[in-house]
Amino acid sequence: MGKYYNVNNGIQTGADKVTDAHLRKFPDLKAKKGEGIFVLNQMELKKLQLTREEEKDLIRPLFKNSDIKKFKTENINDQYLIYTDRACNYIPITVKKHFEKYKKILDPRREVSNKIIQWFQVQWPREGSIFSGEKIVCPQRSQSNTFGYNNISWSALTDVFFITKIEESPYNLKVLLGVLCSKTMYYWLYFRGKRKGSMLELLQTPVSEIPLPEIDKTVQTQIERLVNQIIKFGRNHSVELEIEELVAKAYGLTDKEQKEVLKFYDANHSQKSEEIKVKKAA
Repeated sequence: MGKYYNVNNGIQTGADKVTDAHLRKFPDLKAKKGEGIFVLNQMELKKLQLTREEEKDLIRPLFKNSDIKKFKTENINDQYLIYTDRACNYIPITVKKHFEKYKKILDPRREVSNKIIQWFQVQWPREGSIFSGEKIVCPQRSQSNTFGYNNISWSALTDVFFITKIEESPYNLKVLLGVLCSKTMYYWLYFRGKRKGSMLELLQTPVSEIPLPEIDKTVQTQIERLVNQIIKFGRNHSVELEIEELVAKAYGLTDKEQKEVLKFYDANHSQKSEEIKVKKAA
């Protein structure tokens, strides 16, 4: 898959918010645990009173890995990111004043010490196009093969991975989404990917190593139509079953193998549901 689609994780700021470790290291720091440095909540953003376009251009809606659902994502955010990448050599005075309060935290970052970035820049930025255009996103760890699609400005930190299309891609992202969200794919990721206990690790490896089936144009059109239904109207068992059958055939699974995959998926996920119910009851 990595030959046909880019798989990149999100942004690493090096200082999302003030932590206990920061307060221990800098006891004279006039800040409280949880204060936003690069990552702000709505109230913190409002306090900055950004009015000019050059100030607003640095602010991006920020989403969490929990905002990713199967097939689609939550698109209403409650956090914001001050995104100062390596091309950002100047910051407006309002933003600079905000960062100056936390300069003791920002200066010791390795990339600042090595003069790779300036003290007010995020530690590891990413190309902006992966956040603004059409993409599939997945959390770095999940109980299931959780891949969601969106086509809006949607940024996240390093616990989220972004899948984007390149010119040589064999099919569009909605067809790929149907493949990635299938029970067949869960089976592959469970046995051939990486796991931590029962949790799938949806990191660049193994996601970039997923073998993709050849799918003819007619079947691609069918999968895309079904995926569009789910994105527009929500998840539907019968629609997902249609996708499953198309994907299983594309991978060349026999009827017996497909039944084994379905049985394994359903057993694992019903068991997890029961575990959740027990925990809630306790």
